[in-house]
Amino acid sequence: MQQLIRSLTLLLLNFLSYEAAFCQYYFYNEDYYDAEVTWQLGLSAGGMNCLTDLGGKNGYNRKFIKDVNWSATRPSGGFYAGANYHNILGAKLELAIGQITATDDILINEGNTAAGRYQRNLNFRSDIKELSFNLEFYPLSVLLKGGEGDAIINPYILVGIGYFSFNPETLYKNSWLKLAEFHTEGQGFAEFPGRKKYNLKQYNMPLGIGLKHHASPVVDCCFEICYRKLWTDYLDDVSSSYIDPVLFAKYFAGPKSNLAAQLADRRLSTGSLNARQAGEIRGNDKNNDTYFSFHLKIGLVLGRQKIK
Repeated sequence: MQQLIRSLTLLLLNFLSYEAAFCQYYFYNEDYYDAEVTWQLGLSAGGMNCLTDLGGKNGYNRKFIKDVNWSATRPSGGFYAGANYHNILGAKLELAIGQITATDDILINEGNTAAGRYQRNLNFRSDIKELSFNLEFYPLSVLLKGGEGDAIINPYILVGIGYFSFNPETLYKNSWLKLAEFHTEGQGFAEFPGRKKYNLKQYNMPLGIGLKHHASPVVDCCFEICYRKLWTDYLDDVSSSYIDPVLFAKYFAGPKSNLAAQLADRRLSTGSLNARQAGEIRGNDKNNDTYFSFHLKIGLVLGRQKIK
């Protein structure tokens, strides 16, 4: 009797262990079980570009992606760590670095609205460093056996919250100068209470789409395009209108005041700075700036177990 009880107990324990394993895993392929939750560590590489008040394309000012100057794309990359539930929901902590740039002198001096941007003669670059937490949703996986199937190419959408740093610089007489130090549109001046000094570290909202491919049970590949919603129009240090250059002498001493006036107004048209009217359009404060990236991601998948 005792032997029978021991046998039944052992059988019950084996059954419970099997049930636990069955609930936790399903077949990824003939060699691997796929866990309910898998983990990823990976690298990303690609390009970064921006939409700001500067640069753009020749001709009349276009909307959104139609005004992107693709020649201004600069390399970017990063790394990430995350988790994925049944190939339906994903969460990633990502670090991305890159650079954005734009210049008015790329515009042809034609008899249209691009001529005004060309005459403005401004340029900038800025290094971008971003830490974000992003959520991913794979709608196709929901349709394939409740998430227990997977497509060869699996599309996804993402949304997140990020924290990034920037610091616009301009090329002036063969030197790169940090523009935030010169308050080129009177940011922080008493005469312009609505123009606050902009913070060089801010929050953003990543929004994107991507395609994922399981290259092997332990390697995932993704191609992702990610747009950032920003709450600043000073990514390029340009937003509103020119100010009276005399004001720079009130806030800056010596050579810095003269340099600030030169950086604020670099128009190619003739005439002295004092002859120009304060309040003339310098940028468009109706739309905030943005930057975006497109990355190829290669990740190591952890959590799948090889069938013994």
